[in-house]
Amino acid sequence: MQKENPAGFLNFLHSFRGFAIISIVSGHAVSALYITAYHKYNWSDPILYINEILFNQCTLYFALISGLLFSAVLKERSYTKFYKNKILFVFLPYLFFTIFYSFVKFKRYNLIYIDQIDQVLNNLFANLLFGGGNFVLWYIPVLFGLYILTPLFSFLLRHKKQTNVILWLIILIPLISSCIKFQIMYEFIVIKIIYFSGAYVLGMYLGENIESSLNWVKLYLFQILFIVFVSSILLVYLHYYNIHKYGRINILEAVYYIQKIFLAGVILVLFKNLGQLQPLWLSKVAVDSTPIYFIHGAIVYSCASLFLFIHVDKTYALLTIFSGAIALTVFTIIVSMLISALIKKIFGKTSRFIMGA
Repeated sequence: MQKENPAGFLNFLHSFRGFAIISIVSGHAVSALYITAYHKYNWSDPILYINEILFNQCTLYFALISGLLFSAVLKERSYTKFYKNKILFVFLPYLFFTIFYSFVKFKRYNLIYIDQIDQVLNNLFANLLFGGGNFVLWYIPVLFGLYILTPLFSFLLRHKKQTNVILWLIILIPLISSCIKFQIMYEFIVIKIIYFSGAYVLGMYLGENIESSLNWVKLYLFQILFIVFVSSILLVYLHYYNIHKYGRINILEAVYYIQKIFLAGVILVLFKNLGQLQPLWLSKVAVDSTPIYFIHGAIVYSCASLFLFIHVDKTYALLTIFSGAIALTVFTIIVSMLISALIKKIFGKTSRFIMGA
């Protein structure tokens, strides 16, 4: 079967990227409003576990997109160009924001302060290694791990007649990756790389023949929607009864993987069916998805108190927090895009080294 790159492919994938970043910002907006209102997390509160079911693990969408893009576009380029692009437009922005967030701390109730330089220098290496500069940065070291493994994954795909079982083991290993243990210093990052490798390799796998892959999703759309529904109901059950593990396996993490991967297939098909009629506003959000990702964490927590429109009590808590989260999400995305536009205006093409877009 020959590789297919249908017209409009990048358009609908671009729309999916916009959807992904909105989902991530929305989840953080709900969390920020909740902690601002109550000053603590109560994980048995339906507000929080509804938010988790809707938006937890949406970063899997970005891993899937990265894999799809590699097979559809980037595979034809040399690894020299591939890694040069990632160093210039992923690592350098990550370095900039890690240094910035290591110095400038954004706290709740609009508090901003500058950390002491000796404290920053002591923590800088660890922040770079683990994404510790800001809570949104944890995914970037994981992404670097996926980039490092890309030649191996690509080799397996080129020989998938012989390696198909290995590929599907990688795709399915997130279901049990939580029980894998390494007695090493960087265990957290390694486990996360294993977990996100599933979505990344699946993206690479589907991207080999994206048209055929999405036609398959269309053919079994009802069954896939049923899996999304059942997995979502199961997540409600697990959260309600505070069930996190089955033996050594983090069953919550496994079910989230199933839910988000199958939901991604449905959303991709919906955008694909729009053809050239992709929402223009969503495309604009997608263009700035990388700056939004880097910037939004500082905004949602420092500005959350501005969006608690009415007093939060048990009667109106759900309405208040979710309506406020919609407004905070829109505000955060707009402000992030304005900051991005300002930096582009000042630095021109070199702004990509700062923000990645």
